[in-house]
Amino acid sequence: MEVMICRLQDGKMQDWRKMRDELARAALLTIDQGAQSESARMKATSWLLRRFHPTLLPTLSRNSRLPAVELEARYAQAYYQLARYESQEDNKNPLPTRALVVRELPNFRRALDLTLAAGDMDTAVEFADSIAKFLNFFGRWSERDAMMEVVSRQFQSSVVSHQRSAVSRQPSSASFVHGHAR
Repeated sequence: MEVMICRLQDGKMQDWRKMRDELARAALLTIDQGAQSESARMKATSWLLRRFHPTLLPTLSRNSRLPAVELEARYAQAYYQLARYESQEDNKNPLPTRALVVRELPNFRRALDLTLAAGDMDTAVEFADSIAKFLNFFGRWSERDAMMEVVSRQFQSSVVSHQRSAVSRQPSSASFVHGHAR
């Protein structure tokens, strides 16, 4: 997770370490007191050692050299990739995977909202499916249904919008009667 957030900011690991301590003091990042050594954390288990508060993105925005729109896009993409990975990893390691996902659900939901706002419907549908899988496991069916309803409405709206724009770009039949497209 640390590496993901560091890349998200387009920063260096040493800059991230300073910010990590600041975020921990502000309670936007929880550091597991039973954490392994720094070199061990950098391995595949590092995602178990951090919990990022859902308000992390606004804090990163204030401290980032990147424009807010780009930072939001990177945040959404990073959490989308994490959700897809965890969805696959759940088959091999369900307990640690689900422990991570339940802690990160607010960030997954925020990233899904950003993906929807950006209009990337294909990614949003895949992202929502990954999240829905875990909401099913956790027995959070009403939350799952509400999320899927929002995604479904936005998807349908984008299809209708796409169809309207395609129709408006087609030349009218009167254009062809005169032998040319307007």
